Amino acid sequence: WENLCKPKLHGGLSLRENRRMNTCFMLKNCWNLCSQFDKLWVRILKTKYACGEGALPIVTNRSNSSNCWRGICAAWNEFQPLLAWNLGDGKTINFWLDSWLPSRTIIAEVVVQPVPMQDRRKVVANYVNEDGTWNLNEIRRFLPNMIWLEIIGIGPPSSENDKDILVWGGSKDGRFSIKTAYNSISPPLVNNNQALYSAIWKWKGPQRIRCLLWRVAQNSLCTNEWRVSRGLATIGLCPICNIDQENIVHILRDCYCVVAIWQRLFGDLDNDFYHPTVTQWLGSNLINVEESWATTFAVAIDSIWKARNMTVFNQLPFNPNQIVCEIKGRTGELTKVNSIGPKPTHYNIDTNLISWSRPPPGVLKLNCDGAVAASSIASCGGVIRNSNGKFIFAFSNMIGVCSVVQAELWAIFHGLRLLKERSLVVDIIIESDSALAVKFLNEGCSREHPYYSLVNHIVRMAGDFPSIDCTHVLREANQVADGFAKFGLSISEGMLCFDSPPSWSHFSLVADDSAVLFPRGF
Repeated sequence: WENLCKPKLHGGLSLRENRRMNTCFMLKNCWNLCSQFDKLWVRILKTKYACGEGALPIVTNRSNSSNCWRGICAAWNEFQPLLAWNLGDGKTINFWLDSWLPSRTIIAEVVVQPVPMQDRRKVVANYVNEDGTWNLNEIRRFLPNMIWLEIIGIGPPSSENDKDILVWGGSKDGRFSIKTAYNSISPPLVNNNQALYSAIWKWKGPQRIRCLLWRVAQNSLCTNEWRVSRGLATIGLCPICNIDQENIVHILRDCYCVVAIWQRLFGDLDNDFYHPTVTQWLGSNLINVEESWATTFAVAIDSIWKARNMTVFNQLPFNPNQIVCEIKGRTGELTKVNSIGPKPTHYNIDTNLISWSRPPPGVLKLNCDGAVAASSIASCGGVIRNSNGKFIFAFSNMIGVCSVVQAELWAIFHGLRLLKERSLVVDIIIESDSALAVKFLNEGCSREHPYYSLVNHIVRMAGDFPSIDCTHVLREANQVADGFAKFGLSISEGMLCFDSPPSWSHFSLVADDSAVLFPRGF
């Protein structure tokens, strides 16, 4: 049962363990106790059991508790470590002891040297300057470099934001779900055969054969060797050859009658076909092979297993020639079915040529982009041009550690901030090749989302401009900003502003100014 409850790619059938599912539903009650303050049952429980007025309720078991409360108390110790914080004003979250970073790291557990006791009580807001930027110089010696980079990649808290809130640490968007709860409390899985199980479940053919392949990979077919090991039989020999022990490899590959079948199907086979283990044998014939080979191989296993059972239970002769004919016939039919199956969906691909367009007169256009290196270090960049296509200024900034979408949002933030600092408060068109970043700015994001604080900063800043239009463009029309974003990866720290275009950007700028058309995917 434990094996069946594993995900399919880890060798299971993705069934849910009942006890663990019950715990997940109780975790949902715990989550609602922390987040659904207006629900009647939450107010009743918090009042009856004196949970306090803090963001995190005080949960203690009592002898006269209700069944519901006892269940919440039983799950509480498992629930608390899965909570995290989302920054708002930064006045509630303990900088060192709470989980508020996107990586869910508790900073006090990874410091490079002990933190003074007086500092361990400080909240996140204590490490923000009056101008709203991070003030980490005094504590940088305590922080590992990756943690410091992760912090500066987050939008600092602000007194103009809402209060800090608890979020569900088991999901990327901070929202609770039974699925993320189940994954959070499930033990970590280690499996080196994910490619094999992926090939099994993606094999194009009947589900019955897929299940047989899965049983073979799990070494769970009923053989004489298996029956002897469990005291169900006294002889483990193969009933057809009466020479070797009847195990899965012998039944499907090594019995001399079966060897004749494989040779008729595939010709003379080299030693690579006869791998020592079942999983290696399956993998070499299902992964990265031609579809016709994988189809014939899987159908052959099914036919051989079926013929073996007919011999054992119905005393029918095991005829290799007949089995080969059956395999070829079934394979041919299956190939025809796959060829006339449902046609793949053809998505509308924009085949038009793409170019950058100038903004209307009196309007400035901000093109921005983000970049993330393999080391997870992120940067952003942007360029501002007027209605004549003239270069006004550009910037490149090393952000720290964050996601690509967050880097795109930082590019928009810094672009608007620099426009304000240069007194260029006019109508602005913002273009980004991140559809998700544009969606967040136009439609907003939930309070639980980790990007909420940064999006809030941008929206407030946008209110200082007469008009802002944020639109999504394809990356072929955003090549100049892409160059400045990638250049930011070479900066050790901080931002570089360009009042004149650097030499490496001339080609892209001239191409945009000349309205050069680029094909999609250029």
